[in-house]
Amino acid sequence: MKSIPIRKIISLIVTLLLAAVLLYWHGGSGADMDNVDTQKHITKQDVEKMVSSLAAKLAQCPNDLKGWAMLARPYKVLGRPEDAEQAYERAAELLIRFLLNDALAMTSDAHISGLAQVTVEVRISKSGQVKAKIGDLMSAMQQVKVGRENLKFIVDQIRP
Repeated sequence: MKSIPIRKIISLIVTLLLAAVLLYWHGGSGADMDNVDTQKHITKQDVEKMVSSLAAKLAQCPNDLKGWAMLARPYKVLGRPEDAEQAYERAAELLIRFLLNDALAMTSDAHISGLAQVTVEVRISKSGQVKAKIGDLMSAMQQVKVGRENLKFIVDQIRP
């Protein structure tokens, strides 16, 4: 078992103490918390107003993947399953559309445009990490001619 150097331990303790002092100084003693309304209620009308605002923004910026995914959840909560399904479908369409070009090469000196074909694999990261991890969803690797359009990949494997 590795031992942790005493300097690192002392540094961590000092950092934690400094953080506690700063939080206390910034947030007060806690006595002020008695005067704060901790029961803020969000009404259905508040949610509908937020949903309408987001939908209006998406009408102006229809290629916002995160926006469409965010919009689907409150639609479900508000009892609008058809709208939720359409928002999820729009997010899915945006998720799978991309242009494979030199900017997406694994390294800056690799130029896809100069190749006749490339090997492509689709991977959906379970962890959100760039590096492949156990449990990620994957497709089989395919040799693809550069410039080919409308490729289809079936994501039907789980990384062991």
